[in-house]
Amino acid sequence: MRNVCGIIVAYNPLPALIGEIKQLKEQACEVVVVDNGTYASWPVALKEAVKTSGLTLLQNPDNLGVATAFNQGFRYALEKGYSWAATFDQDSTPPTHFISGLFAALESCPLGDKVAVVAPRYWLKDTPTPTPATSTAPAWKTVPVAMASGNLVRLEAAESVGMMDETFFIDYVDFDFCLRLKQKGWQIIQAANVWLPHHLGSRQKHRCLGISFSLVSHSPLRRYYNTRNRWITYRRHATRFPGWFFHDLIWWGLEVMKILFFEKQKSAKFRAMARGLEDARRGRMGPAPASLIARLQTMPNSKNDAAGSLSHG
Repeated sequence: MRNVCGIIVAYNPLPALIGEIKQLKEQACEVVVVDNGTYASWPVALKEAVKTSGLTLLQNPDNLGVATAFNQGFRYALEKGYSWAATFDQDSTPPTHFISGLFAALESCPLGDKVAVVAPRYWLKDTPTPTPATSTAPAWKTVPVAMASGNLVRLEAAESVGMMDETFFIDYVDFDFCLRLKQKGWQIIQAANVWLPHHLGSRQKHRCLGISFSLVSHSPLRRYYNTRNRWITYRRHATRFPGWFFHDLIWWGLEVMKILFFEKQKSAKFRAMARGLEDARRGRMGPAPASLIARLQTMPNSKNDAAGSLSHG
């Protein structure tokens, strides 16, 4: 088994986390679960499973954000002498041979010791299983950024850039981390045939012009974090990585159109995004302002999932 420590960040997890822990324990030397202030409300079955699983549980008194939680896991792994960390949120269960597949991609890559992150490919749960790459396709490719869940992270590289920026709290934590690594000369690669089933937001079904489809939706508060941190990341990295910037900016425009034409809570989401843009302009980071949270909670059908699964958006 490789010298890798599995890290799972949890916030109000469901019993399904038991399966993720079991799968990861079979593939990593040790598993660390970092709970962001919700252990008291965990399901009894999950608490019992954690007690008997032999994993390490790090409990935070409050929700400190996903960046802080991952950094706590990184520091623990470094203190224990691990070279690699496998990072997961509570919505992703690694398939059998997942970590060994990532290492196989790394070993086939001539970039070698300059690789800081090995990422999988993702497919959304409840969607068709993806088609594997052909046997003649390259086993890996370089990418500018990667979502945090399911990555192999070289701890030496993480330490060299000061780990994740804890002021982001949630959203774009992973993208900023990857771009700072690349500025330092590290590389991010993606394995061609290693897939991670992942849950991203809530899926809502729609019908337009006789065609049925589903789209991922996020709460107004997540829209605040996503917008604020996205534009902070643009300010930091757009000039160094213009290709990534323009690609991501197009996606942001599509997100705005999706909210406008298909999503519920339009007013609340656009209000939250406007506040996110303003806070990005001012450079205000950290947890969302209490006044914004209170205002959003008074709006119809508002739901706070701000500390749910880690994703860039």
